[in-house]
Amino acid sequence: MVKAVAVLRGDPGVEGEVTLVQENESSPILVSGTIRGLAPGKHGFHIHQFGDNTNGCTSAGPHFNPHGKTHGAPCDEERHVGDLGNVIASSAGVVNVDIKDAHVSLFGIHSVIGRTFVIHADEDDLGKGGHDLSATTGNAGGRLACGGAKDQLKCLAENQAHELLTGATGVGVDIELIEDINIENDTFIERNFTLREQEYCRSQPNPHASFAGKWCAKEAVIKAVSSLDLDCPKVWTKGAAAPLDEIEIVMATSGAPSVVLHGDARAACEKAGVLQIKVSISHIDAFAIATAITH
Repeated sequence: MVKAVAVLRGDPGVEGEVTLVQENESSPILVSGTIRGLAPGKHGFHIHQFGDNTNGCTSAGPHFNPHGKTHGAPCDEERHVGDLGNVIASSAGVVNVDIKDAHVSLFGIHSVIGRTFVIHADEDDLGKGGHDLSATTGNAGGRLACGGAKDQLKCLAENQAHELLTGATGVGVDIELIEDINIENDTFIERNFTLREQEYCRSQPNPHASFAGKWCAKEAVIKAVSSLDLDCPKVWTKGAAAPLDEIEIVMATSGAPSVVLHGDARAACEKAGVLQIKVSISHIDAFAIATAITH
């Protein structure tokens, strides 16, 4: 399964987010999400060629059309890959996107990851309006808002780093398949998780995901400390097989994860000049991801 997300921004008040999900190369794609701030009624909704939004939505180029076809309706055989037809805004100006499409893909050379989703001012005539622009754009009018489609894991990591990265000079990111963290191995658990961590993880609705998230956070902390000062001598001296229970991930009063250092891990961070460590942990499908920032 591959997931992607596009965050749309543009005209004042027009914004939204759509998520794309595709099980495999041969399955249809599911596009869902919400767009707000629109005039009630139908609006053309398309995928455009480029992911460049530096000049606003105009820099996204034409519809994504790798097969050189004429613009059409989503159900037409003759259509651009990027032709998603119309979405309908309610009287409150809100669109609830719910599209299933067999032409758009997140796999292969024609993947739409890195391309731009655009919501238009007017209704798409689906290539049948007789206008000079019908065969190319559906005469759907101006581009109200747009956003590039990004792999959801990458987007999640970027968002985590953006939230944490204020005055930071060291950063670490770790992503793990949850199933790769063997929580049935008592030796592994005891070497790498404190009793407090074990009790917390086993109390959660999904203990496996909780252990994986804390493991990712520990690995991310190691990377963030190492990258804080590139001129500092190596601070982690025990090697890759060293236990990680001295890097403890606990929940702060706010509910956010917090780092508590013990023993050699604490000494290593002091040697590196670490004053503060922030971490963020997320889960998406089969993966756990963590970002650590050091100051």
